[in-house]
Amino acid sequence: MDMGFFRSFEKVRDRICYRLVGRDRNRELLEDMPHVGFLDMAVCFFYAYQDEAFGEGSIPVHNPHMEAWETDTAELLALARRNTRRLFPWECRTLEEVLDELDGPSVQEDGWIGLPLRVLSNDRRAYGAACLLYPGVLEGIAEKEGCSLYILPSSIHEVILLPDDGEIVPDELKKMVAEVNRSYVAAEEVLTDSLYYFNMQNKEVVVA
Repeated sequence: MDMGFFRSFEKVRDRICYRLVGRDRNRELLEDMPHVGFLDMAVCFFYAYQDEAFGEGSIPVHNPHMEAWETDTAELLALARRNTRRLFPWECRTLEEVLDELDGPSVQEDGWIGLPLRVLSNDRRAYGAACLLYPGVLEGIAEKEGCSLYILPSSIHEVILLPDDGEIVPDELKKMVAEVNRSYVAAEEVLTDSLYYFNMQNKEVVVA
């Protein structure tokens, strides 16, 4: 792939996107990348390329790129807010639908039967945890469910949403997140061990 185009900000600005990563796990990497803090995570940027020979992929944006483009983090964030949702539309499906598609363990086997779990990601199923940043998405899902939402960071590729029925024990969910990260998620794909909460009244995400 000829990378000459990457020197021109005008040629890349319409495909600058964002993704979410854990801040503590990527502290050293983030030193060389423009990013914005979001709770205990970081919003960092990439160029989403499409190439006839190489297909689709991403190129991380580092500080030297930003400097060469004579731009700043604020402009990258504004572009990414516009581009990411357009290029990577969000999807929210039941956990059963996702497991069936992946030919994974059944809900009954994992003891999840009866829980109204939803998986939020993008249509590529890649770095889809960033969909929780899309304007109006969590608000719309919460309104449909009629309540606030617990957010379990399943990986950098998706988050699991659980409607708050008033009977949930947050500490149990926190233990679940940590256990899943240790046992089932590749180290480089772990987002965080935290539990998050979207309050439908003030429309904010906080660490639970």
